[in-house]
Amino acid sequence: MGLELYVGNIVDDDLLKKADAIVNPSNPMMKMGMGVSMAIFQKAGVDELEAYTESTYNISYNDISRKNEMKETEIRITPGFNIPCEIIFAQSTNLQYYEHNQYNIAYEKLLKTYKNVLDCCIKNKYNTILLPSLATGHYGFKHTDVAKDVINILKSYSDRLNIIFVLYDNDIKKIYKQYLI
Repeated sequence: MGLELYVGNIVDDDLLKKADAIVNPSNPMMKMGMGVSMAIFQKAGVDELEAYTESTYNISYNDISRKNEMKETEIRITPGFNIPCEIIFAQSTNLQYYEHNQYNIAYEKLLKTYKNVLDCCIKNKYNTILLPSLATGHYGFKHTDVAKDVINILKSYSDRLNIIFVLYDNDIKKIYKQYLI
């Protein structure tokens, strides 16, 4: 078990072979998004994965009530289809939906999302997971603001789980690496 900071493509075939699950930083409707989500959907098979989420979770973009969409901090699991491991959909907090004075509320929900992902992995007896940085892209959190607490959470689970924390580039890795000590 352990924690590794990895720079590269989260859907690299060699990396995927090591994992029991890959975490998809999902949008509430479990549809293909941008960035990591797009890479995971394209690798898994967009049509198969979207058809599965629609039928299993009764989600449709045509449903304007959005009653079955994922809620903040919620976790859902799907098969990997063309990916050789399961996909964990994690609905993080979108900072853009919070007022400036609500930052701490949003931040606590982000940290809870990480914990929910890791608890899900323990519950499902996964040994190795591929985990991107959550909510630091379109959802608005800054790596510099979340790195310390994220690393502390990951370290607290690394005795029970092998976590490969997949980051976009070496500059971002440096931000997180300083808290590994």
